[in-house]
Amino acid sequence: MSEEIENRIRALLQIKTTSQALSNALFGYGGLFGRLAKTEQERKALMNTPLFREAEERIMEIERAEIAAERRRIEETCPPAKVSGATLNGIAGPSNSASPQTPGMSEQTA
Repeated sequence: MSEEIENRIRALLQIKTTSQALSNALFGYGGLFGRLAKTEQERKALMNTPLFREAEERIMEIERAEIAAERRRIEETCPPAKVSGATLNGIAGPSNSASPQTPGMSEQTA
């Protein structure tokens, strides 16, 4: 039974899907990893397996691609304002001389 579940997990890791759908299929209620480990001790051991780490890495890979795609979509549909020095409720908008950044994001990651 566990070999069959592990093969299903490997197959899911190869398909194109959303990070949320993959996460739910693997880790959600009734997910495949839950079927592999019933006790807390089994779950802790499972978390240290290469297959578990591969699943987490694949989900993060898809999440990064989804974020990048959403940023591109926003840039295409919502270009930055062309008016510098504009305010909204007393808060100054970004000037045209510097590109706006999401708080906590460096230029290398933005």
